[in-house]
Amino acid sequence: MACFCTKLKLEADLCAGPIWCLTCNANLYLDELALSPQLKNELVQWALKYGEWIDWERDYLLKNGLELERQHNLWGILLTKQMQQELGQRYSITLSPSTSAQFYANSQQNFKEYSY
Repeated sequence: MACFCTKLKLEADLCAGPIWCLTCNANLYLDELALSPQLKNELVQWALKYGEWIDWERDYLLKNGLELERQHNLWGILLTKQMQQELGQRYSITLSPSTSAQFYANSQQNFKEYSY
């Protein structure tokens, strides 16, 4: 690990792994952490689901996008707790929940208000 990272962040993003260092901002490989294969797999699945609430081709929030993002964030809370349990007190784990759906919802509302 880049800085002997012990303060970690769970954050889903496009084209990146879900584990980040809060100190040096490095994107860490799951294999660098002593996590069970089951939890590693679930973290990968969670990360792959990031952004399913957005129609990327049209750059538009899906009708149920806010709810999909909420469910994704709840899953992230569970994964954060599981990571903390498996890694123990040597690491502190923080979840960075997604806020992209709310951003899109606000942008789409503003667009509707200002379009002619």
